[in-house]
Amino acid sequence: AVVSTQSTGEWLLDNLYTIEGKMNKESEEDEADEVEKAVLLYNIALVHFQTKNFDKAVVILEKLFKLIEPLEDGLVYKICFLLVECYLSTYQTEGAAIVVYYLDKQMAAKSSDSEMHKARMHQYKTRLFAQQKCLKACKREIKNVLSVCGTTASSLFLKSEFEYLRNNFKKSCKLLNSAPKTCPSKEHIPTLYYNNFGCMHFKMKKYNLGVLYLSQALDANTKAVKAAPQGCNSTMYSINHHYQILYNYGIVLLHAGQPKAAFNCLSQAATVYSRNPRLWLRIAECAIGVVQKSQENEQIQNCKSNTVKAIVGSGIYRKTILNTSFQNLPKKCRFAKFKSTLS
Repeated sequence: AVVSTQSTGEWLLDNLYTIEGKMNKESEEDEADEVEKAVLLYNIALVHFQTKNFDKAVVILEKLFKLIEPLEDGLVYKICFLLVECYLSTYQTEGAAIVVYYLDKQMAAKSSDSEMHKARMHQYKTRLFAQQKCLKACKREIKNVLSVCGTTASSLFLKSEFEYLRNNFKKSCKLLNSAPKTCPSKEHIPTLYYNNFGCMHFKMKKYNLGVLYLSQALDANTKAVKAAPQGCNSTMYSINHHYQILYNYGIVLLHAGQPKAAFNCLSQAATVYSRNPRLWLRIAECAIGVVQKSQENEQIQNCKSNTVKAIVGSGIYRKTILNTSFQNLPKKCRFAKFKSTLS
């Protein structure tokens, strides 16, 4: 499913870049031309975002953000919202805060903005403050989200995340269980549900349960992507959280004592979250863990072979003679001092 999504995205990008190339040939590239191409560039950035190429999307959107003043209001909001989404998806809170501050000023100057834009702004602020660990500001924005949007799935998931950050896991679980099973934004609720439960059990240091829930989240995500309409359809892209779940899955596997499996998950996640320094740190921890496990297994094998001095007899008369010298054994294997004996 992920492969078909990527190939569809590549087909769209090829067509969009072909159009951009024709426009560049017709006129010299200057600031005025960039403004005229704003819609095309926004669509290119949108495809990059949907195919999880966040870095490429950010480069284009930052370029448009500098030329945003002469653009129409509707396009301005689309560019800013997508840029904030890219920043939050890659945990670049400083960039997100700049765009949110700009949007705040714009909305304060124009009282005619729709409730949908205001609700979206409150949601972005909640996510931003949650990533910055500003819990007081986050709590205030959650109240605004609930007052504007009501008890929708997205608002309850945001409130659940807030309680998760406060280590109030019981309330966080209760909120997840009370969330509606459908979402207006066409998000696949079971995928998000299992992912959040996996993260919660990780925080509670119940790593094996976390592994179970996140494996269920991966399965639910795969089924959702396969069931989505294929082709140039935004639903197929928006519900796909494959790499985000892989990142969480890898972290939990690492803490559950499975560094090799964790390394495989995090290596795949690195293709999307390459700017996340913590990800590379965790990959290094996985590599160290794999080496340590192989060394421990080698020590155990040496321990077993050096413990037995000889085997005499056969059949029911077979006996094992244990070694008396344990100087060459690893420290972990030196449990006690024995004398040679038959057993």
